[in-house]
Amino acid sequence: MATATKQVKLQPVPTWKTVVTVLSLLFFFPLGIVLMFLWMRWPLWVKILLSAGVVIMIIPMIAILAAIVVLIINPLELTRRARDATRLSDLSYIAEAINITWVAAPNDPKTLCSTTKAPCEGKSNISDPNVKNLDGLGWIKADISKTKVIPPTSLMVDPVNDDKLYYRYCSDGKNWEIDTALESEKDQKYAVDDKGDNPNLYEIGSDLTVCK
Repeated sequence: MATATKQVKLQPVPTWKTVVTVLSLLFFFPLGIVLMFLWMRWPLWVKILLSAGVVIMIIPMIAILAAIVVLIINPLELTRRARDATRLSDLSYIAEAINITWVAAPNDPKTLCSTTKAPCEGKSNISDPNVKNLDGLGWIKADISKTKVIPPTSLMVDPVNDDKLYYRYCSDGKNWEIDTALESEKDQKYAVDDKGDNPNLYEIGSDLTVCK
């Protein structure tokens, strides 16, 4: 006598699972695809087709979101602002050191141009092994080696230090000025508001017309 095969009747998928799966496919990739394969009893070809469709829709959205993030964050602009922060800090320390030297001997013609005749000028981007010297042989022509404001034998130079971005020192023997160009558009306000004669450069010193 043949034994009848007992068929197991599958329970229908709960409505809430279907709703959650559909919403997840629309708004929570890739969770929707995972739930679809786990919960839904749809034919395999339907699952594959839906998965491909969701991926095709999601990729352009991800690209658009990535572009928006880049525009908002702008890594290059952040790098420029970081370098500008270094420039503002460097010039502040250097200005303090020059002021200490200048106030100590304001009438000595060698105070601001210690190694050359006034007027004198120096730039940080020159090819000179002494460019970072603090003794007046560096790009700062005043001897600031005894001020102890900045580390000995370690005069700062511009973070980029090329033909366009560098530090400059100028003195007529009586007054002095240091200036630099800033990269970030947001930091241009410092160049405009410094009361110097060049709105394209950030200038600091006792007379902001010394550098021509």
